Amino acid sequence: MQKDKSKLEIIYSKIFFVLIIFFGLFGLAKSSLAADYYFAQSVAGSANGTSCANAYAIGDGSSTGASSSTYWAAGNTLHLCGTITGSAGATAVSASGSGTSGSPITIKFESGASLQAPYWGTGGAIGLSTYNYITVDGGATGQIGGINGNSANVIGFIENTSNGTSGSASCPSGSCSYQEPSYGIYWQGSSNIIIKNLGIYNLYVRTSTTDDAIDNVGVVGIYDSNNITYVTNNLLITNCLIHDMPVGIYVYYGSDTNIDISFNTLYHINWGGSVSSAGSGSLTNFSLHDNWFYNWVVWDDTAGDSYHHNGWYTYQQSDCTMNGIYWYNNTLGPGYSNSTCYEGSSCQTSGLFLDTTGGGTLTGGYIFNNIFESNSLTQYPSNGYIALWPTSGDTLMYILNNTFVGGNVDINCGNFNTTVENNIATGGNEFMAIYNATVSPPVSLTSNYNLIYNSSSTPFIYSMTSSAGSPYTLAAWQTFSGQDENDVTTSPNLSATYSLNAGSPAIGAGANLASLGITGTTATNSVCTGSGTPLSGCTGTGTGSYGTYSLATDLAGVARPSTGAWDIGAYEYSSGSSDTTPPAAPSGLAVQ
Repeated sequence: MQKDKSKLEIIYSKIFFVLIIFFGLFGLAKSSLAADYYFAQSVAGSANGTSCANAYAIGDGSSTGASSSTYWAAGNTLHLCGTITGSAGATAVSASGSGTSGSPITIKFESGASLQAPYWGTGGAIGLSTYNYITVDGGATGQIGGINGNSANVIGFIENTSNGTSGSASCPSGSCSYQEPSYGIYWQGSSNIIIKNLGIYNLYVRTSTTDDAIDNVGVVGIYDSNNITYVTNNLLITNCLIHDMPVGIYVYYGSDTNIDISFNTLYHINWGGSVSSAGSGSLTNFSLHDNWFYNWVVWDDTAGDSYHHNGWYTYQQSDCTMNGIYWYNNTLGPGYSNSTCYEGSSCQTSGLFLDTTGGGTLTGGYIFNNIFESNSLTQYPSNGYIALWPTSGDTLMYILNNTFVGGNVDINCGNFNTTVENNIATGGNEFMAIYNATVSPPVSLTSNYNLIYNSSSTPFIYSMTSSAGSPYTLAAWQTFSGQDENDVTTSPNLSATYSLNAGSPAIGAGANLASLGITGTTATNSVCTGSGTPLSGCTGTGTGSYGTYSLATDLAGVARPSTGAWDIGAYEYSSGSSDTTPPAAPSGLAVQ
């Protein structure tokens, strides 16, 4: 009998243990189920936060409403409903907690939702502080950023209504009454952040070339005000439409890894964006791809030296290091400035500008499959479509399979371990200008298989100083440098969208660069969730599924051959692929 009792006790104890595990696990899972909370300008319906019809009040950034820590638990979604209007200098939503891996906290704009104020403060319309694993989703119904974006797909947006040039009536409210610093979304060193499917408009509407009221980085659409104390890892900004402000996206890095800026459109902006550091820090794996930057002229500055335009500007100083810079599939232009700004300086510096002259070093920079286009020879960036200002320690810079149309100088670079191959340059002046060279002739430059059909008879410049150097014809350059032996000099025969028409001399005239092995995963694959289209922030077009990039795939998604010659330029020719129809005029360009 005692023996049977012992057996029963063992059986009961096992059952009890299993029940503890079962209820513990499932009870925990149930208690941590994600919750949805809805917020509007004022309480609605039964005010229980279960829908837009029964929304809580937003609270205007106070400790109540959407900024209350009550709602900031991993997996929760805070829904924004209708037009939410803030006071001048306010913050609408201030984060009060972090999500976790697999369970981020999401701020979701519902249909018709917007955050509007005379001007949002420097805490941002949405402030994330230093919290992590947060997604801001504007809810767009399709692609709104990149060359194929359509502003009709915008759902949620952030906007200043009265911040701009004093006396102007061009602000959305009809009066630009304020000239104040302002940020759309702001944080300081947060990690695992996704900003997607969102419009950010009119943070500063500038209508006068003498308006210097705002510092260049005083008004920013998306601002990571990091420094060497903080770290931002795994940042994705994708499918956003951003216009009318000094800087669209600014990431001030400390020791950051995995930054991905993709499928965004930025215009009427002095700097489309910048990932930079002025102190000791490091940046590893930065991808800038499938974006469209254009129309900088509203930031021409004749009264001071405040604004010099760039599509994208990356600089580093004092012991900074960068490793793995991937800039591809972007379109830059048209709408470059043709003006001379303050004290004779040029208004437009570059399309893509990489500056390490402050003392940093770069290992591995890759610029490929981009389109650079200017309206004419009088509208161009003075320092080149691509401006590379290196230090002697920089290594491995590749400029491959890009297409340059119009402009003055296509590539302006220092003499450092640079490979320039398979690029088309047509309708401009100089193809490549090298300044501050350390030796003559160049010994660390590889340039070949480019198609150069520019208006200048001397498409190459080489100088041992920072001032104008010796111009070279192609033949003289070949003799001097030993480079560009296989270049093509006839018209590339491009379509209106800069793809190759049948019979183009660029077809089969390039080098096969597959051996370079420029392929891999995009920076933010580790924090990306979902699948489908750029709408989800997790899939690209033109380079296969999101999370991959490859030079072996062209701008349109056509595979380049694994063996045999490649075509020159951003597009690989395929039968029936030529398109002579210009892209549709971008919509939604008026001040909104």
